[in-house]
Amino acid sequence: MSLVHLHLVLNHFPIIGSFFALAFVAYGVLRKNETLTNAARVILIFVACVTVPVYFTGEPAEESVEQLQIDGEQFIEQHESAAQIAFAASLLVGIVAGVSLLPWWRTSKSITTVLVIGTLALTLLMVRVGNLGGQIRHSEIRAGASPANVESHSRDRGDE
Repeated sequence: MSLVHLHLVLNHFPIIGSFFALAFVAYGVLRKNETLTNAARVILIFVACVTVPVYFTGEPAEESVEQLQIDGEQFIEQHESAAQIAFAASLLVGIVAGVSLLPWWRTSKSITTVLVIGTLALTLLMVRVGNLGGQIRHSEIRAGASPANVESHSRDRGDE
């Protein structure tokens, strides 16, 4: 398995994981269910850990796409910029989640509030990164895409 393949396989975990963490932490806080809130914390730590190889395999993936000579350079740059922010946010939220598992922080309302807000922000950032990454190779999801130009772009790439 190449680094490019690894990037493509792993990049879904931070996006999906952040959604699950958001659902668990929101429901856990609303229901005052510490088990669900702790599950969200563990998921956030997992997301932070998986984000590391996803981020560092991004450069080989970029080089691979550039060799394909597709019209995605602007999308690559936007994806890379968004990924840098999401990577930092993931690490930060993962650290907050880890610290909030410690006994003396677990019941703190302020750290739980930070965790909820951080998880929401992280989920939005991850969705943006995923969307921009998808636009690199999937012209059909780009803004202003019409069936006619998507079909011609697919033919140009040899997708038929």
